Amino acid sequence: MVKTIGIIASFLTLLGAIVGLSLYMGKIEERTSILTTLRDQYINDIVAERENSLALLKQRNIQSGSFNLWAKNGDFHGKIGTKRIKFETAFKNIPKVHAAFQMIDADKDKSTSLSIGIPEDKITKERCEIQIKYFSTTKLYGAGVVWFAYD
Repeated sequence: MVKTIGIIASFLTLLGAIVGLSLYMGKIEERTSILTTLRDQYINDIVAERENSLALLKQRNIQSGSFNLWAKNGDFHGKIGTKRIKFETAFKNIPKVHAAFQMIDADKDKSTSLSIGIPEDKITKERCEIQIKYFSTTKLYGAGVVWFAYD
């Protein structure tokens, strides 16, 4: 009789463990389902935001380009290098224009101090002027510039 009660107790313990494990597995599946739903919503939000950004970019007029200025006779001799850019299509408003150096060819034995500028009074709806300025201590042979404009 004691042996039977021990077997029944073991069976009930095992049954309780199975029921508990089943409940635990159900919670794991429920949590996995919630996490999957959250992940899918997050991905959908990212895709929607990207599509909105692309739509906004298509509405804007954005133009870009690049150019190189090379010195005649090997040096600009302390002068300002200037490039006039004519936009492919005119902007509706005065655009914002940004530029950066993509290449600098200067004498390695001299200091290299230069800047790039776009004077506001040189920006119109149809064109702009990009200037490369440098100190007289710089021996500049050439410079490459990338630019973009948008309104």
